[in-house]
Amino acid sequence: MEYFERLKTFANLKQKLENMAEELGKDLPEHAEKSLAQLATVKEAESLENLAEMDADLAHYGNLERLERFGKRVERLIKNSDRIMEMRKFISSLPLPEYERTLTFEAEALGAKLTPEALLAENTNIDIIYMEFERLRHDFAEYYVKEHNSYQDDVRNARERLENADRKATALEKLSPFLQFRGTKVLIADAKKAIKNVKACRDISVSDFLDSMRPYHSCNFRPDEKSPVDIFLELEDDLDMAYKKMSRELSERLSHAIIKDQDRDDIDKLTDSLRVADLEKLPEILSDDMISLLKRILS
Repeated sequence: MEYFERLKTFANLKQKLENMAEELGKDLPEHAEKSLAQLATVKEAESLENLAEMDADLAHYGNLERLERFGKRVERLIKNSDRIMEMRKFISSLPLPEYERTLTFEAEALGAKLTPEALLAENTNIDIIYMEFERLRHDFAEYYVKEHNSYQDDVRNARERLENADRKATALEKLSPFLQFRGTKVLIADAKKAIKNVKACRDISVSDFLDSMRPYHSCNFRPDEKSPVDIFLELEDDLDMAYKKMSRELSERLSHAIIKDQDRDDIDKLTDSLRVADLEKLPEILSDDMISLLKRILS
């Protein structure tokens, strides 16, 4: 009788198993659906004799023994549901680029073991799967830390270029309106966004990475995406060309204003015109007062 009552308790696990399958993003296999339906029948029966009257085939000892093994496997899965979902979440979020085939294959092979059908197999051992998961996590940590720290070298090497580009973007933003220098609004916005997105982070170690269950560091560096430095470098030449074009226009207009000045002799006009011909340092010294002065001069 105790054995029969034990079988009945397994029927209560149906909703939890279905919820787990939904979280895993896979349907329950057909044999599991059938076993759950049979356990529901067992639950309705008042005794083994009553079960035999309801379903003589199901009441055979071999079938009941099979249902008991199935119920124990379901119990085991539910007991380990946190570990299973932890593994599934990590694997599904791995930021792996397409060319990193070894780790991708390792992750896919492990992911195939985390489906309801594979987890409900009689020979499945959750502890062994978790050991494989920890090995994958360590392999990925070594790869990720190398890529992360290499990217931080790129950030450090680009620091001066980023600062120069930011000053040029600001100069374009402030001077373009009254110079009526058109076509730079989108470029300026894209450049400023790209510069802002390049954020420095300290170098990390494998042990640092393994302290968290996240598949990437808190700085959100992802080796499967184009890096913020690369995005900036793609815009750098366009930004530099736009600034040079604007500075040439500004130089020409200032030179024209100098030459028109009746209060200067020709030598002074020539000297001052040559000075304004090179505005390379302008982004470093541009201020609101200087902008106001330029507006007065060119108005």
